[in-house]
Amino acid sequence: MGTTPMTPASSGTSGGASGGTGASGAGSATTIGVAPPKEQPEFLRQDSVLLEPGEYQLEFGLAYTLSNSTNTISLQQGGAVFAGDIVRTHRLIISTIDIRLGITPDWQGSVILPFGWSSGQLVFAGADEYSSTGGIGDISVSLTRLLQEGDMESATIMANFSCSAPTGQSNFASSIAVPGASLGQGFWTATAGLTMVRVIDPLVLFGGFGYQHRFDTEIAPNVQLSPGVLGYYRFGVGYAINSKITLNGSFNGSYLTEIHINNRRSAGSAREPLQLRLAMTIANREPTSPKTRKARTVEPYLTIGLTDVAPDAQFGIGWSY
Repeated sequence: MGTTPMTPASSGTSGGASGGTGASGAGSATTIGVAPPKEQPEFLRQDSVLLEPGEYQLEFGLAYTLSNSTNTISLQQGGAVFAGDIVRTHRLIISTIDIRLGITPDWQGSVILPFGWSSGQLVFAGADEYSSTGGIGDISVSLTRLLQEGDMESATIMANFSCSAPTGQSNFASSIAVPGASLGQGFWTATAGLTMVRVIDPLVLFGGFGYQHRFDTEIAPNVQLSPGVLGYYRFGVGYAINSKITLNGSFNGSYLTEIHINNRRSAGSAREPLQLRLAMTIANREPTSPKTRKARTVEPYLTIGLTDVAPDAQFGIGWSY
């Protein structure tokens, strides 16, 4: 769990010769020792099988998210028509604790416990309204299954399964309009997807896709909300500058189908958030004592929203132990 995955395994030759005669015949090289097992890159630790059975990893994260949206509405009163803009600003500060556990050589589990504070501002017709809330967010549980171990010629393929519970305070106006902008979503979710990783030193190419079912919920007495389903995809690349630092970037996209309220379609409610994520992963590969234990990885990152229905910006940092 502590070796650099982007350095290909090397083998020695008898007497240090590269083309000498070995025991297997003329012109062949004698391999000494066994190549170390291939591991997944540290920056993909959240959806890769990295841990041995019974081994655990803790990750602490802190992030700030800013979302702005403007919608124009018109009101008819008497014989006059009034038009105006509704401006929503939402700020979210969230801290997460991610507990990962190696179950078997091919299975890894994770529990994410978020908590934080959110603030919203609504401006219309010269008046503004503020709201804020704090507490726990939506708790999620996930499992990762290694389907195929990659080698020099093929990619590693993993299946990911997760579900989240609506344990956090939700603001439906924000969570429906801009996914990820609220402390809680307000409904249960179940997600399944695939992740593929291809190591071509010093590059790591990765991508994936999946489906998320968002369950119906009651937002008011006799008012049933169907938040729609979500399909997502991503692709990116990581580049190892040296044995400790990896730069990585990814393009993340998703499509959410239209919402329904009491089985009535809300016209124009389909959304397509697109985001660009840039990060630097710093790995600590020096042994430490329990009294002076250092973070295994430190990862600052920046996510930029590319469409109106994606959060404008998010920046944060994570420490794994």
